[in-house]
Amino acid sequence: MARTAVLTPSLGRFNYVWSVVSNIEKATPEDHIQFWCVGERHYIEQLHELSRMYPGQIEWMDDSDDDDKRYVTRMNKMARLVRERGGYDYVFFGQDDVVYHDGWLSEAANAMIDDTRAVLVNDMRKPKGTQVLMATDYLPLAVFDDPESVFYSGYRHNFADDEQHETARLRGVLGEARRSKVEHMHPMLDGPSRRPWDETYARSQGNWEHDAALYERRMAQVRKAL
Repeated sequence: MARTAVLTPSLGRFNYVWSVVSNIEKATPEDHIQFWCVGERHYIEQLHELSRMYPGQIEWMDDSDDDDKRYVTRMNKMARLVRERGGYDYVFFGQDDVVYHDGWLSEAANAMIDDTRAVLVNDMRKPKGTQVLMATDYLPLAVFDDPESVFYSGYRHNFADDEQHETARLRGVLGEARRSKVEHMHPMLDGPSRRPWDETYARSQGNWEHDAALYERRMAQVRKAL
């Protein structure tokens, strides 16, 4: 049976830990483990308790000693840990502001056919999607010029996922699973039950122009290379 690592970096939102962890466990009967990257005491206290409720299902990386708390940095750390450990067939790049719907993982895994190594799930907000289920053997190819990363480290926050997805598309390995629903609750996206605006959202949006310009330069390089 395939095993999946569900990765979740989180900052300034320890009040959502319980609901996100419980939601993943309820909606994911398939073989999986949750990896969190956190750096605040309130997170760790809750994750300790949740790990007793769900034995063997919850692990976390404490990056309190690292000032770089960007999504891309934390995802790269967790993905490297998964690769070092081995034993995982898939990695899902999760977030702390999503709701996992029943059947999400099976639907995404079922779309991993032929040459497909990365599957976009339905975030129920953006037509092009936000998150992917990725085969672990593809992780070294996720960033075209850095086999140690799954998101290009130069992004402050935005467009890192766009580059990852477009790189997979250009490689001919990107699939889609519209029936796999991982609902994105970002307040800037249209839809019901959105999350309230907070400092973490503000921090990420503050670097939009930098990231947009970087994305244009990077994609020109990707297209030339692939």
